[in-house]
Amino acid sequence: MSGLSVQQREALKAIVSAVVEAVAAAGEAGAPAGVLYAGLMQYGCKKSQFDSLMPALVRAGKLRQEGHLYFVVRASHANV
Repeated sequence: MSGLSVQQREALKAIVSAVVEAVAAAGEAGAPAGVLYAGLMQYGCKKSQFDSLMPALVRAGKLRQEGHLYFVVRASHANV
């Protein structure tokens, strides 16, 4: 997150938390990418931003993707 202002970092943290929360709320069925994007689009998220954000959350180990569905990655007790 280098190069971001404190305000931008806080906004990004809030976005990440909201996305992970929304995916968690979908439960075992998974959260469809289109529904997540539609929710973020209401706040001005562009498709290119969404397409950058979601793979970043997968690479960070917060989410996993199966097709067009996202699931929360549950932390193992070994990582605590």
